[in-house]
Amino acid sequence: RYLLFSMDRNGGMLSGRVSHTPYPLSEVTVDNCETDLFELNGLAKPSRPFDHAIGSRGVSVEVFPLVNASTRP
Repeated sequence: RYLLFSMDRNGGMLSGRVSHTPYPLSEVTVDNCETDLFELNGLAKPSRPFDHAIGSRGVSVEVFPLVNASTRP
């Protein structure tokens, strides 16, 4: 269900299956936020605070071997 993508040394696309339990989510407080990525991607800087913010402490993830993405069904 989950895939990750990466590039090999020659610029080819690789993909690998990923398995993990759902992320446990919790409310967070945003003390500081960098918005430079919006502008770097051609988007306007946000003009107001976020409506909602959540986070997760993470989960254990199992990543299966990477394969050429063009051969993955």
